[in-house]
Amino acid sequence: MLETPETKWTSVDIMKVVPAKDRNDNPQWELTVRWEWTPVNNNWGERIWVYRESAPSVIEEGRQNVLVEKGNVKNNREGTPYDGTFEWMYRYKIVGWEQLQGTFAGPSKPQPSQPEEAVNGTLITEGTNPEPVQSAPVEVIPENQMRIMRQSTLNYAAILMAPIVKDFSGPQVMVERTIDLSGKLLEYVISGNMPTFTDPAWVEDENQDLLDQQI
Repeated sequence: MLETPETKWTSVDIMKVVPAKDRNDNPQWELTVRWEWTPVNNNWGERIWVYRESAPSVIEEGRQNVLVEKGNVKNNREGTPYDGTFEWMYRYKIVGWEQLQGTFAGPSKPQPSQPEEAVNGTLITEGTNPEPVQSAPVEVIPENQMRIMRQSTLNYAAILMAPIVKDFSGPQVMVERTIDLSGKLLEYVISGNMPTFTDPAWVEDENQDLLDQQI
């Protein structure tokens, strides 16, 4: 039985777009990209190819939200496969584009009923049609965008935790600290408010000093 390929929504930085064709002369785009998991010291990116018929008519350089499919493990410089420990060790291909999915629209909100006596100090009588009171719009973050932000902050939290993994008492503690830090980062991304580490588990943990050095 064939396994279903692993897919996920993520953001990608498109560095270069070049027209190309496959071996059968089918039109493609050759993209030079950097994924969220691309190592920081990799400034040249990596090349991938997408068929034009399944891509936007115009692909602009910059950040895009895309659906990717996880492929096989890459080979290292010696020609042997990586061990698959990190995301950047795998090949990925784009199988969907957020800009082709349509604009996100939240559910419509019913207008509150108006009192019979008065609206904004004006007496309502039969045949009177006062202007409805407009409520302030509430910003709703699309679920796909939230998923991408959670993946980004969790990935960055894991990078910050990596140097001090050996200092944790066990895997459970490591996972809890990583998820907690990811939540703090996500809180800052959404609200712009500086998170505080008031949890005694953070304040008393000797690993906090090491974490501050990484940040």
